[in-house]
Amino acid sequence: MGGGRRARSARCAQYTDGTILPYTKTRTERHVRLLAPLVEDLTDWQRKSGAGRGLLFPRYDGKPFTETDYRNWRWRRYEPAARLAGRTDSRPYDLRATWVSLMIFEGHTVVEVARQAGHSAETCLRHYARVFEEYDPAEHRRGGPDPGSARGDRQ
Repeated sequence: MGGGRRARSARCAQYTDGTILPYTKTRTERHVRLLAPLVEDLTDWQRKSGAGRGLLFPRYDGKPFTETDYRNWRWRRYEPAARLAGRTDSRPYDLRATWVSLMIFEGHTVVEVARQAGHSAETCLRHYARVFEEYDPAEHRRGGPDPGSARGDRQ
């Protein structure tokens, strides 16, 4: 049921003011800070779609995704977008590792990254020690790498 839990997390996450409150395995409350370009995109999407505040990814009727809705979204939307990006082996869950890596390259400590990801510091280091090793504070720029630059719409 691991895939179902991840699907439930995305479809039940509440979004407000630049943070999400995800469904967690332990059902504990955790606020996750989003990167500025994503906050801009979500704010713009909410304004244009009329979705307002609430679920991060609601269905067309404003209700949470069902397992079938999630599978359909992944097949119809996510997989074509991943292929266009040259990623034929990608899963939506893989984007979590990208987000954690961006947090590290923003200069956050192991403890801060672990808290945001819902890990212990030990688990965070076990999974991301290589990324922490690659991080060079001398190359650090405020806000870290610009995720929007990959889309070509931000400088």
